Amino acid sequence: MLVSLAHCSNSSSALTRISKFSGDIEELFSPEFVLNSVGGVDGADTSPGEDAASMYRKICNGGLMRAQTSSRRPYSNAIFRGRTAESGDATEATPEPKLSWECQRKQSGDAIPRPWKYLPDFTNALHSVASTIIHTLGVPPGLVLQESSRGSSGGGNIDLLRVFRYDAVSSDESLKTMGSSPHSDWGTLTVVWQDDKGGLQTYCHGCDRWSDVDACGPSSGEENSVHLFVHVGDFLSLTTQNRDGACWPSPRHRVICPTRDVNGGVNHCRRSLVYFSYPPPGISISDAQEQLEGLVAEPGTCGEDKMDLYEGYSLLHNQAANDSGDNKGSKSAFETYQSIRGTPFDQVIRDKWNQVQRSR
Repeated sequence: MLVSLAHCSNSSSALTRISKFSGDIEELFSPEFVLNSVGGVDGADTSPGEDAASMYRKICNGGLMRAQTSSRRPYSNAIFRGRTAESGDATEATPEPKLSWECQRKQSGDAIPRPWKYLPDFTNALHSVASTIIHTLGVPPGLVLQESSRGSSGGGNIDLLRVFRYDAVSSDESLKTMGSSPHSDWGTLTVVWQDDKGGLQTYCHGCDRWSDVDACGPSSGEENSVHLFVHVGDFLSLTTQNRDGACWPSPRHRVICPTRDVNGGVNHCRRSLVYFSYPPPGISISDAQEQLEGLVAEPGTCGEDKMDLYEGYSLLHNQAANDSGDNKGSKSAFETYQSIRGTPFDQVIRDKWNQVQRSR
């Protein structure tokens, strides 16, 4: 669904700054900021005396690195992912040409310096969008969303804001090298802002066709508004699954990298903010289903048609990069669903991250 919010509240005020945030996004990926935040040589396989430019290239073309903590580095839970940090899809052998920072939802803080400064506000504002939609759908929000920025008993939540910078590629490479390979998201709702490059596409199973999600920059007279795209994740979709399919399908989607001209340049990169919301810690798919009886029919028999209903969920497939593609002896999507249905979903998500993360 496409959501447009006017500048009318504290949350929407934070959101209207997103469209002006591209310069700050670029700063997050600058050599100086990346090297300072991750500590430069820590874990980057660098050589003694190696210059900063070479270290930066290795970090960007490498895997996962955690930001170091200090008074000037307030995001102790921030993670930098280089181009080989995650698989996305086991069938895609080529690393996806993107960089990302990710951080969990946390309280705002006036002392947070740029370019981190607005990220807590953005995260909380995007969460408010997800919360508003869940309320509108009539779903008990505490069942499928972690409303507090702190988890149960003071623990942390697993909601994530990811800040992406997609490389510009040649026109010949744009459909061969995906910015994000086809997948569905794992959680409750995903709230997406993309810059004017666009690139997000959704798949229609009925017509076997990919369609662009309009970047929808503010039109004339809409300077104080922001356009967001919100889609249902696998968790919410599976909790509304019935004999005929999901009440709210989890869409398959992908990202096409922008194309560069002969001069190249950073201005051709695609930038986006993506907020992934999840249920509270300890909640399982079966917990949610039991409390949403009015939306969910009884599972019925486990016949072929029933099993086919689960094939479209990335949550239920092995997305590991080292998957050989030999499915002999592996679980079907329906069998995986049965095995995780009663597992606390925060544990399911941690297992999925371990599955898709690539080693350097």
